[in-house]
Amino acid sequence: MTEIEMKEFFDNYMYETFFLRTKKIYELTNNLDLFLLKTLKKEFALHYLKKALRLAKELEGLIPSTQSEYDHTAYNASILMRQYLDERKGSEIDLVNEQLDIIIGDTEYELVEYIFEGMADFLYDIDELIRYKENISKTESLLHDEIEVDNELIDYSESNNISKILFLQKLGLIEYMRGLPPFNTSINSLANALSGVTGVKTVTIQPMLNAMLNEGTSDKNNPLKSTKTVNVVVNKLVNIGYKAV
Repeated sequence: MTEIEMKEFFDNYMYETFFLRTKKIYELTNNLDLFLLKTLKKEFALHYLKKALRLAKELEGLIPSTQSEYDHTAYNASILMRQYLDERKGSEIDLVNEQLDIIIGDTEYELVEYIFEGMADFLYDIDELIRYKENISKTESLLHDEIEVDNELIDYSESNNISKILFLQKLGLIEYMRGLPPFNTSINSLANALSGVTGVKTVTIQPMLNAMLNEGTSDKNNPLKSTKTVNVVVNKLVNIGYKAV
């Protein structure tokens, strides 16, 4: 967009529909890039400030020839802008380079907005979009932090033999393997396989599996009967986001 087209956009802003205004802002700011949004707001403010300064020069020392409310408001606005120049003892360029919302207070905005009606609409719209984008950025940051926490590595390698078997049981792996041959007919085969996975000796695993999977077997070696250890394993799984049954 050229400088002339940008000025036309600013001047005609109040006459556009809300949809077209918002669409144009999205296009100009690369889908609401926060830096571009704030830059566009500054450019808009400077554009209208320059218009106010031109008005101040045109009406300096002159009383409006007509008695309309607009003329009197324009005259008062020109005095306001001239006062800013005199108080700062600076050039118009210096004044234009300052932020408009720093130069003009809330009550004085109403005076300037009366002359440049598009200012109120644009400043409201752009501030809403800036707040919207900032809220999205905050939400994305929080989600990123949560993902970082979720992806945290927790080392459970020091678990004892009973805990290792309970981990497999609570994760449903023992039940799953029990449905596959040859494990569906041989607990010894299942013990051999799990020994390779866990590093626990087969002679230690076999009695635990036998007590867990065969009814009528003594509960002495059944790890599920160790309530304290079961709760520890369940809590560890909960810590990594798995709801054990």
